[in-house]
Amino acid sequence: MTRLLACARDLHPSAADVRPPDDGARTTPTGIPVGVVDETGLSAREKEVARLVLVGKTYREIGETIFISPRTAEHHIARIRRRLGVDTRAEMLTRLRALLGE
Repeated sequence: MTRLLACARDLHPSAADVRPPDDGARTTPTGIPVGVVDETGLSAREKEVARLVLVGKTYREIGETIFISPRTAEHHIARIRRRLGVDTRAEMLTRLRALLGE
């Protein structure tokens, strides 16, 4: 197990060792730039997930739509809640409608 972990570390250096390209080339599968936070306080990926939440998709449906696991979709939604400073899903939906204009 230790050798496997060492091999994985060799293949995938830590985030501190890897810097994203300066030209903003990293994008989601749907072409949205990764990691950029705008005036809404949400990254492009979080806004992508938020729009799917607003149309009523489940974690599983969100995952299938943007090629992530349902658990990752759940984590994105939890991060959205924290960034918006809301406690309930209803509050989150209200804030997202106001922010995203939907």
